[in-house]
Amino acid sequence: MRCASSNDNAKTTTGFDGKGNAIPSEMLADSVNGSGIEFKLPHVATGTEDAIAANGQVRELPHGDYNRVYVLAASSTAMFRRNSR
Repeated sequence: MRCASSNDNAKTTTGFDGKGNAIPSEMLADSVNGSGIEFKLPHVATGTEDAIAANGQVRELPHGDYNRVYVLAASSTAMFRRNSR
């Protein structure tokens, strides 16, 4: 887990980039809309782990009748292609 956002000018232990740098929470909206999918962003205190660093983990999902998963992803170093499969 990592701290994706923090109060402006505040460093965290891991940060968004693993070096203590995070996205200023004052710049984040309550939600982000991508391709018609709304992602609600949490409002958490600086230092609260609120993001997962992808590293081959297996994540359990709630039980239900689903046929897709939407992921809001960001990177401090990599490029993403939208709608890649």
